[in-house]
Amino acid sequence: MEELFDTHCINTMPQRVSSFGKVSAFFFRTARSLKDNTQLLARPPDIHPSEYSLPREDRVHLARLRYGQHPALLSYQKRLDGSIADACPGCNTTPNTIKHIMEDCTVRNHTHQQHNIHSMKAPWESPVQAMTYLRSLGLFGHLA
Repeated sequence: MEELFDTHCINTMPQRVSSFGKVSAFFFRTARSLKDNTQLLARPPDIHPSEYSLPREDRVHLARLRYGQHPALLSYQKRLDGSIADACPGCNTTPNTIKHIMEDCTVRNHTHQQHNIHSMKAPWESPVQAMTYLRSLGLFGHLA
């Protein structure tokens, strides 16, 4: 049904722009962008069913992290309060984003290997492993 809706919106867009103007053009851009995740910059993979074995608190953490809007991320805190420094506490070189934590932080390479986390897609494809990894980093220590 979702695909039918998307296809219908795309196929009828020229008529909508001519008859409704800017509102429909905005709707079209918004509908198309809903497919891309803001952190992956692509359509996210399906969430692995193993996520349902996690407690609700962990599923909420994962959902917020998937979109980079988690209070444990310094990059998110900086968006809310510009006076907060967003440098990664591990390597202190780049902003503390979920992508950096999952893929790029060189200080956490051993922990990446230990938990078999090598991609930003881990919160979707292996949510149980991703939560174990994130908890081992102490990411949620001050929140729980």
